[in-house]
Amino acid sequence: MFKRFLAKNTIALSVSATLLIAQQTHAQVVESRVNFSAEPASQADIVKAKVLIIDDIICSGNKDTDCEFILKKYYQTIGDVLDPNEVADAQLRLGTLFQLTDTNVYLEKGEQRDHVIVVFAVQEANNIQYEVSSGFQFSDFNENDYVYDCIGYSADYQRHYYQESPTGITDTRQIDSEYKDCDTQADLSSFYVTSKVTDFNFLGTGKELSFFLSYNDFERDVDSRVNTLTTNEYYSSDNYTFEQSTESYSNSHSQQHDTKVIGLRYFDPHLFGSAHYYLDSSLNYYSVETDVGADPDNNNLTAFDIALGYRFGRHSYFTLATSQLIGYEIPSDGTDYFNVPDRYSFSYGWNTENDALFPSQGEDFSVKAIFNRDIPESDSDELVVSYQKHTGLSADNIITLGAQTSLKQQDVFDKDNADKSALAEVSLRFSRNNIISKVSGVYSHWFIGVNLGVIYQDDVDVSSYQTRISEYIHEDNSKTITNDTTGRHYFRDNEANYFAGLQAGYTYQTQSVIYRFTLGYNQQDFD
Repeated sequence: MFKRFLAKNTIALSVSATLLIAQQTHAQVVESRVNFSAEPASQADIVKAKVLIIDDIICSGNKDTDCEFILKKYYQTIGDVLDPNEVADAQLRLGTLFQLTDTNVYLEKGEQRDHVIVVFAVQEANNIQYEVSSGFQFSDFNENDYVYDCIGYSADYQRHYYQESPTGITDTRQIDSEYKDCDTQADLSSFYVTSKVTDFNFLGTGKELSFFLSYNDFERDVDSRVNTLTTNEYYSSDNYTFEQSTESYSNSHSQQHDTKVIGLRYFDPHLFGSAHYYLDSSLNYYSVETDVGADPDNNNLTAFDIALGYRFGRHSYFTLATSQLIGYEIPSDGTDYFNVPDRYSFSYGWNTENDALFPSQGEDFSVKAIFNRDIPESDSDELVVSYQKHTGLSADNIITLGAQTSLKQQDVFDKDNADKSALAEVSLRFSRNNIISKVSGVYSHWFIGVNLGVIYQDDVDVSSYQTRISEYIHEDNSKTITNDTTGRHYFRDNEANYFAGLQAGYTYQTQSVIYRFTLGYNQQDFD
């Protein structure tokens, strides 16, 4: 499902896009109906038995993968009463792993009547997998008074000059103000290419270690029509002047941001040997070259991401995550080229999808609270709820319905002034999975999808003023007092803004290589 957001800083959009390429969801717990193959216990014996006791749980077919890793997907132990639902969950959990191409569960007779041995027979895949991904995204924005270079505001400057001297008192006041609004058409385009190599069975333990390189080229072309109203007033004891002027002009410019990323990622599905805890971590180095019509700027940062999760029940999970910048300080000129905050998040969800790459059935639900901190005057809190359901029209054709809603509050200047917004989005996607060669593990997948949504933004009416007072005592004990006040007043009326998107993609997978390509177009109007 297309993830749409307002990016006040285009660098942040480039960085976020490359982050999304490398991330995957690993809190999957899936469900389907298990077909027991009666080897050597007959199917009739299994059906007749009312209670089956587990004598042992073993693996077969695993040459490179520890049996302990496989059995951690099965939440029963020796001595338990066999639960077919638990067996079904375990088989499909194993079915989502890249380490295995096939999983079968069957029962053998135990040493006593109504006692069984649970056997997990697996077929291992190539543990080393290569991935090459590329894509292009184009967005068209019609903007009024809010986004990018079109922020409605009024700027004020006031000076009160007071002087006492033997010749008398001078008392003057000067007031200058400027009002600006504008209409803008912005075209955004983004192209990315990523290469990644992953060991899905690091040291034979089922842990994952990935190394990836990514390049993202982001361009923004803006055409603006700006309207300004300037007012100048001057007061003194014997004089008053008032001047007012208007100006309208067009402004066009382009921005380009090239982002290169080198990343290392480690995923432990069974942290501390537990079947329920998992750890996902990554270390990423970003290099961004920015060209806004002047000399290009080169900026670098390193980010460390870590997430600790806990699986519980049949399909549910909790996750605590944080993203921290390492060794990055905002330049002395105050320009934060990245605008990437320290991020903290907490999420709950459940996942019953039956495949990590090409799900054909199941659901995915999540609730996520996100807290962005340490952006000057722009801390934000966000709550995101998302859901999608996959329904198989046939063995190869799938319909996916999705929905997402979010609430966001972002500080403007300080915590007493907040910009509030709400988003609601629905999506529909049609997918087709093709099995080219199941024996060789060759598959293809293509999809086409649409999304529609609305963003509601609350009123913004924020002022920021600074006052500087200076007093000077002269040799003749006369004094001069100067009071300067400068400020800006930002405003926006509440409004509902609509957006729509179209996406398509194709994936080709062999046992050792995955090729992906995606296309997207988004249209957004700010009324």
